[in-house]
Formats: sequence, C-alpha cells, structure tokens
Amino acid sequence: MAVTVLRNLKENKKGNPSQHLKNAIAYILNPEKTEDGLWCGGNCGMDAAEIYNNMVATKTEFGKRWGRQGYHFVISFPPGEANEELTYKVGKEFCEKYLGNGYDYCFAVHNDHAHMHCHIIFNSVNRISGYKYRYIDGDWEKKIQPVTDELCRKYNLSELKFDREKKKGKSY
Repeated sequence: MAVTVLRNLKENKKGNPSQHLKNAIAYILNPEKTEDGLWCGGNCGMDAAEIYNNMVATKTEFGKRWGRQGYHFVISFPPGEANEELTYKVGKEFCEKYLGNGYDYCFAVHNDHAHMHCHIIFNSVNRISGYKYRYIDGDWEKKIQPVTDELCRKYNLSELKFDREKKKGKSY
C-alpha cells in the first residue's frame, strides 16, 4: 500500500529564510539516491540551484519571502511492490494532478532503501495567484491520500487502508 506523508518546511529564523527549502531540495535530488539524477523531475528547473532560485523568485514576486517556505511529500511503497520506473510515474502524476501548474515543484525517487519512495518538494506560494498553500486539518485524508490511492488503482498497486482509530503512519 502506498502511503503519502506531508511535512512542512518552515522559515529559517536566522539569515536566509528559505535555507530549509534549499536543503530539502538538495537532499531529495542527491545523485547517490537517484542514480545520478535519473529518477528526478519537476516543473521549475533541472538542478537544485535552478529549482531553488525559481521558487524564491516566485516568493519574491508576490512579496512572500517569510513564513512557511514549502512542503515535502513522501510517497512510499512496501518493499517489492514498486520499482523505480513505477514510483517515478506515480510521483509525476501525483504532482500533475494535485499541484498542477500552480506550484513550483520537484520530485525524486530514492532507491537507497528496500522500499521505493518518491520525495516531492513544492513551493508554499502559488506561482499563478500568489496565494500560499493552505493545509487544513483533514486534507490528508480527504484530498491528498485519495490522489495516491487513485494512482495505485490505475497501476494495480495496493491502496492504503486508513485506520482512523490509530491515526498513525505506516513505516516501511
């Protein structure tokens, strides 16, 4: 079953407000985890510096350099359920469906563990409207995980069976 986890990237209170965003982009694009960038994609650049600069340019254009800087999704599969190519497809299609053209994003499949997983980093500021992404409690269950589950059905992967009582993430 594919599990989607969401984390936010807060502003750095000292110095560069987007330092955490910059570090997260560099982490997910790490060539050692992505077969030298083979399993990377996105809509705002080809390398970490270009992606980061484009995200900061969007923030600057709308006067929103401070506050939450971005978001980090991870879509994970149990060991043996998905390979790099399939994980890449799911990550790419998730970004296209959930984020569309509104947000700068990059994604990368990491194959450095027994379980395949796709990291997605996206800008907190919408590049068309200038509005900040807003996560409301319950969005994961109502809006985010359903997109992942839909893609799992499309590719004959197992869906997440959410246990509302436990409200605890699945760890591979």
